[in-house]
Amino acid sequence: TTYSGALVKIKHCLKITIKTDSRYTSNLTLEIPIEAGEPQEEENDVVVEASPEVEGVVKLGSAGAVMGGAIREENDEDDKPASKKKKDESAEAVGADTEATLEGFLKELELSVNDLNITKKRTAESKWDGVFEALSPEQFGQIFRDIDNAFELPEIGVLLSKKIPTFTCEYVVAALQTMDPKHSRTRFVNTMVPMCSDITDTYGLITKELNDWERVSTEAAFVKAGCAVEEDQDEEVEC
Repeated sequence: TTYSGALVKIKHCLKITIKTDSRYTSNLTLEIPIEAGEPQEEENDVVVEASPEVEGVVKLGSAGAVMGGAIREENDEDDKPASKKKKDESAEAVGADTEATLEGFLKELELSVNDLNITKKRTAESKWDGVFEALSPEQFGQIFRDIDNAFELPEIGVLLSKKIPTFTCEYVVAALQTMDPKHSRTRFVNTMVPMCSDITDTYGLITKELNDWERVSTEAAFVKAGCAVEEDQDEEVEC
């Protein structure tokens, strides 16, 4: 999300469509979120750093856009938009006396523009352990409804999953169902697959929530975790 206000929310994304000539294969589409902000003085050229998952970083000095990788944080407080300053100040006010409850945590995420820092802080505090340990899949999914930055989803998922005694595929499914469908969810799935204690038995719950492109992009993670993904696909073809 480039801008999130009371009435208006602005998002930018790069849409890539791979057209196929096959009668049996539909065109594959991938949408990569782009975070636009103020440019840095030293970034006057275009720099591209690719990665195996097409999750590279594209930095445009003139437009201040960032695609795929971690979002650059502003160093100068005066350069922050008024809406972000207001959310930061509100989050600090809530954080000062936030009660250790799920409702309190969700309120902090709603007001904050740095959800990852909030999550790191709360998961490191022992008084919050009971809140996170008692999370149901539905409550886990609720948390991801309030995450503004798609690039923070995997790390937030890992931090929370480590607090849950028995983290299963149902938690991942609940999170996928509440996320913005325009977010790139492959990094989240690839990161969370090893965290699931029942992944080899119930991984199908997760794959049912994915589109064709996401299944292709996450197949290696499931195979590495010991799931019989390729065997299941062969059976479908035979039918």
